[in-house]
Order: sequence, then structure tokens, then C-alpha cells
Amino acid sequence: MPFEIALLRTGEGVCSEFASSMEEQVLANRDYHLWNILAARREPWLLIDPKPLVGEPAFDTAHFLRTVVPEGLDRAVVDQLVDRLAAELDLDAERVRAWALVRSVDDVLWGLEIYGSDVDWDLECAIVLARSL
Repeated sequence: MPFEIALLRTGEGVCSEFASSMEEQVLANRDYHLWNILAARREPWLLIDPKPLVGEPAFDTAHFLRTVVPEGLDRAVVDQLVDRLAAELDLDAERVRAWALVRSVDDVLWGLEIYGSDVDWDLECAIVLARSL
């Protein structure tokens, strides 16, 4: 495994904690990111390629947040993006941050399992997000 087991355990802890504290359940989308949002005629914006599941509203922000984080992964910029996204959507910033950490760890594991792909950015993203929790 290319990262400390503590990072994996942190992601597992977030999932366990959130499973027992989820207040509102909504239809969520595991694949909500910038490349799946299109301008459309019938609606101003159209979300394509849905991967629906039941979850909490902050879950949807995880993948989206990671698509707007700049390559440098500056912690202050990441913190600002988390805070802005949470404020715009009236969500708890710590839940937004934590779900993005979970998604980052998940993407590292997926990347290693499928194709042995490069997971450096996902790993660095997880580390930056974990430091803020």
C-alpha cells in the first residue's frame, strides 16, 4: 500500500461516524464532477452519467470538490474551496472535507486495483484533506 495505514483508517472512521450520524438522506450521485455537467436547452445545466445512491447532501460534494482543486493542492486554497462550497450549499464544511478525504482514499485504492494507475495526486489530496480534519 503506497500510504500510511492511518490514512486508510481515518477514511474508515469517517464512514463509520457518518453512517451513524446521517440526518437527511437524499438521492446522491457518486459521479458528480465538472466533466459531467453540461449546458443544456431544457435546463440551464444538465448532469449526465449518473451513479445514483442514497446518501447525505455533503456526499455529492466530494468528487466535485476534487475537480476544482488546483494541481498544487495548496492547503489554504483547499480550505477556502471547502468553506465556499459548504457555504453556497448550506452544508457543514467538515462533512464536505471529510467526504472529499474518503473519495480521495477510495480513488487511490481504485487506481491501484485497476490498471495500477498513477495515484500520486489522489494520495496528496487525501493527505492535505486529512491534515485539516
